[in-house]
Amino acid sequence: MRKLPLVFLLAALAAPPVLADYDAAAEARDAAQRQAAAAESARKKAEADRLRSDAELRAAKAYLGPAAQGKSDAEVKRLYAEKMAVIQRAGKGDPAARAQMQGLTPEQQAQMDGAMKGMTGKSLTDINKMSDAEMNAFSRDMEKKYGTK
Repeated sequence: MRKLPLVFLLAALAAPPVLADYDAAAEARDAAQRQAAAAESARKKAEADRLRSDAELRAAKAYLGPAAQGKSDAEVKRLYAEKMAVIQRAGKGDPAARAQMQGLTPEQQAQMDGAMKGMTGKSLTDINKMSDAEMNAFSRDMEKKYGTK
């Protein structure tokens, strides 16, 4: 039992040397250096973001071509986003998006579908939805029906 108070007394006597090498000025310098490094990192990140944004805007203007002439940056970004959304929908098989990519109005698309259906029995939309095996069978049927040169 007597050993416990003795341990506390020895620990209390040993504590002041631990705090003796604390340097408040050095701690302040280190904190200032960390803060300056963080500010420099934030500045570099902001500059990189600005350069990337400028490059994306130039690419969007180049892709849109004449449609981007005289438009504000925000409007160019909106037009580009709309164009990319149509391309993504077309890639997923949306027939309306494919027609829009081809520059066709819904009426023109309907006329083309009707003409193709009258000739082959299948509309362009149906043909676009075919699997590879169905497309091969359809091609063979058309070759038999209309022949090849």
